[in-house]
Amino acid sequence: MNHQKLAISVFLSVMLAVCLLVVRAYYLEQPLLEPAEVICAKSALRLVDTPNGALPETDQRWEQVTLPNDWLQKGYTRQHEWYRYDVVLNVPPNRLWGVLLEAVNLNAAVYLNGNLVGLNGRMDEPITHNFIHPLLFVIPNGLLQAGQNTVLIHVASFPPGHGFFGEFCLGPQQVLSQGRDKQLLFNLEIAKHISALSGVFAIVVFIMWLLRRQDSQYGWLAATLIFWSLHSLKFHVANVPISSLFWAWMLYATSIAASFSTYFFLFRFRDVRFKRLDRIVYSLWFVSTLSITILMLAQSLAFYRTAEIFFGISFLFLLYALSGVMSQAWRHYNLESFWLTVTVSFVVVIVVYDNLLITGVMQRAGGQLSFLAAPVLLGAFAFLVVRRFVNAIIEREELLRDLEKRTIAGAARIVDLEKESALSEQRETIMRDMHDGVGGHLVSVLAALDTPNVSAQIVKDVVHRALIDLRLMIDSLDIDARDLGILIGALRDRMQPILKSAGFNVAWRIGETPLLHNMTPHASLQVIRILQEALTNAIKHSGAQNITVRLYYDTTLTLHILEIEDDGQGITNPTSGGYGLTNMRRRAESINAVLEFTTANSKTGTKVVLSISHTQVGKNSNLN
Repeated sequence: MNHQKLAISVFLSVMLAVCLLVVRAYYLEQPLLEPAEVICAKSALRLVDTPNGALPETDQRWEQVTLPNDWLQKGYTRQHEWYRYDVVLNVPPNRLWGVLLEAVNLNAAVYLNGNLVGLNGRMDEPITHNFIHPLLFVIPNGLLQAGQNTVLIHVASFPPGHGFFGEFCLGPQQVLSQGRDKQLLFNLEIAKHISALSGVFAIVVFIMWLLRRQDSQYGWLAATLIFWSLHSLKFHVANVPISSLFWAWMLYATSIAASFSTYFFLFRFRDVRFKRLDRIVYSLWFVSTLSITILMLAQSLAFYRTAEIFFGISFLFLLYALSGVMSQAWRHYNLESFWLTVTVSFVVVIVVYDNLLITGVMQRAGGQLSFLAAPVLLGAFAFLVVRRFVNAIIEREELLRDLEKRTIAGAARIVDLEKESALSEQRETIMRDMHDGVGGHLVSVLAALDTPNVSAQIVKDVVHRALIDLRLMIDSLDIDARDLGILIGALRDRMQPILKSAGFNVAWRIGETPLLHNMTPHASLQVIRILQEALTNAIKHSGAQNITVRLYYDTTLTLHILEIEDDGQGITNPTSGGYGLTNMRRRAESINAVLEFTTANSKTGTKVVLSISHTQVGKNSNLN
C-alpha cells in the first residue's frame, strides 16, 4: 500500500513538472509583440572577420545566421561578435521607436546607421551581466529614415565562446515596453522574489539552529539557504563590482557549497551518518573550492571547465542523498514522505531539463528553471523542519507540564514522608525517654519489691517519681511547645511538692519571652529534661538551701536564657562530670542549644545556663 502511494506521488509530481515545462514552452512560442506593429528579426548577418574596436563596414564579410544564435552550439570562440540587420522603411515613423533585445549573454550595444542608440553598462571587463535582462533602447527622433536603415548589434561575452544572441524587434517604444515588462515578469521578477524568500528562510532557520544547536540539520539547512541566496545575487546584480572571472568563481563556489551542504542536511534530516563518506565529501568540498580558487587567481580559463566538473560531482552526491530520501519514503510512507517525494521528483525533472539546456541539446533561449527548482526543494524541507521544530516545542511543553505535575506530586509526597519521618522520630524519642525515665523507675520498683523487708515508702517514692516523669512527657506534648514560660510553669507544678518536702526554697522568676516558632514537642521535652536534671542534681549533690530558676529573653543576643542557680558547695570540674552532665549536654546539642556550667555569684554555688537561639532551635538531629 505504501508503494502504491509513493508511485502516485511520483506520478503527480512528474506531471506537475511536465505541465510547467509545457506552459513554459507555450509561453516562449507566443510572440511578445504583434507582428503588425513591430518588425521582429528571425535572422541576421554575423561578421565573419575578426572584429576590432571600430564599427564594421558593410563591405566586410558577413554570413547569414538564424536567431537565436547560440555560440556554444556554433563553436564560436571569440569574446565579441557583431550582427547586422537591414530595415527598409517607406516613410520615417512619426513617434518614438526602439530596439528590444529579448536575450543576450552578457551585454550588448546597438547602433543605427552608424550612431550609438543604446548601451546598458560596460562592454569591457568587468562586462555588465545582462544575461537575464531584456534590453530596450529608445531610438532618438531623426535617426530612422525612409529607405534602408542598418542596425548593428555588438554582443560581448565572458568567457569567450559562451555568448548568446536571441531575437530582437524594432517598433514603437510604448509597444516594446509592454513586451519587455511581460518578459521581465517571469525571467527576473519571479526569480528575485524567490531568492529574497530564500534569504528570509535562511534567517529563520539560522535562528532555529541557534536555539537548538544539538540539531545539526537546522544548521545545514541554514547554510544551504545562505549559499543559495548568495548564488541568487546573479538575478539582482548586473554591474558587478569585481572581474567577471571572480564573479563566476563566487557563483560556482556557492553552487558547489549549496550542493554539498544540502547533502549533509538530507542525511542529518534523516538522522543518518556515514562517517567515512562524510570525510570524503568534506575533502571533495575543500579540494573543489581550493582548485577553482587557484585557477581563478591564475586567470586561467580552465577554471570554467574545472568548476563545471566539480559542480557535477557535488550534484551527484546531492542526488545520492535524495535517493536516500526516496528509499526512506519507500519503506515508511507518511506526510513527510509525501512532501519529500513530490518535491524531489519535481526537482529531478527540472534539473534534467536545465542540463539539456546547458549541454546544448536544447535551445538556451528558453532560459533555465533552476531558480524555481531550488526554492521548491528548500522550501519543502524548510516547511518540514519548521514542522518538526514546532512539534518538538509542543512535545517539550507537554513533557514540562507532565514533569511539573510529577514534581508537585513528588513534593507533596516528600512533605508527607517528612511529616511521617518527623512523627516517627518523635515517637522514637518519646519511647526512648519513657524507657529511660518511666521504664527506669519501674525497674527500680521491681528491684525494690524483690528486696526482703523493703519499706512501702520507698516503693511509693519510686512510683511517684515515675508518675511525675510520665506527666512531664504528656505535658510536653499537650502544652504549646513554642512558649517556654508555660513549659517551665508545668514543670514547677510537678516539681514544687518534691522540692518543698526536701526543704529547698525555690524562687521561680519566669519573665515574658517571645514564642519559639521552630520549637517542637521533642525540643520542649529536652528543655524540661535539662531543667529537671539540674534541679535533681541540686537536690542530691549541692547541699544548697536556696535555688533560683530564671527565664528571660536577651534582645541583644536574641537568645532565650534559662538559668538554674543554687547556693550550695558548687561543682568542682564541670567539663568532666558524670553521666547526668553528659546527658544534659547531649540534650542541649540535640536542639541546637548551648549549655554552660559556671560558679554562681556567691562564689560557692553552681549556675547552669541554657541558651536557646530564637531561630536555630530544633534544627539539629534528635537525641540518639
